Amino acid sequence: PTLYSFFSKVYMIYGLGTKDDRKIASELGMNPYVVKNYTQALNLYSYNKVQQILLLIQEDKLKVLGINDAAKEDADL
Repeated sequence: PTLYSFFSKVYMIYGLGTKDDRKIASELGMNPYVVKNYTQALNLYSYNKVQQILLLIQEDKLKVLGINDAAKEDADL
């Protein structure tokens, strides 16, 4: 849940189309000091990569629940 939350916020920031910390903080309702962690992620992960990460997290979540691949062990994920 923590990884999904982090990357979903990075994804939302991409949607805002700005790198201004104060505007991002205002739009997402978060502390401006925390925004720096997310804007650093913008430099490390492209929009497409963030999208791919979110899809992989969701896919693994479904597998843990036994959907789409019930034979996998948790360690395999």
